Amino acid sequence: MLSGAHLAGWGEHRLEAVVAKLDSTPTVDEDREVIDAYARLLAEARKSAHPFGDKAHHVGDRWIAACAIAKGLPLLTGNRKHFEKAPGLTLLAVPMD
Repeated sequence: MLSGAHLAGWGEHRLEAVVAKLDSTPTVDEDREVIDAYARLLAEARKSAHPFGDKAHHVGDRWIAACAIAKGLPLLTGNRKHFEKAPGLTLLAVPMD
């Protein structure tokens, strides 16, 4: 989010507001559950030929998915195509205009 804000040339006030919002949002830290979920996701994705099985690509997306899987949470994303059919991941439906 922040790199996009910097690329868009957001001013200091707007950047401070988004940082405050991010700081107040609960996050999932890496822990043994997340690491195990990541390893399982990569292995299952490789077995099923899901794009997440490509070790050189989608690293960030795999970590995001692993956090959701490890904590038993559905994932809400505006980039559904990257996450669709990822092994063990539940997606929330996003209404499209």
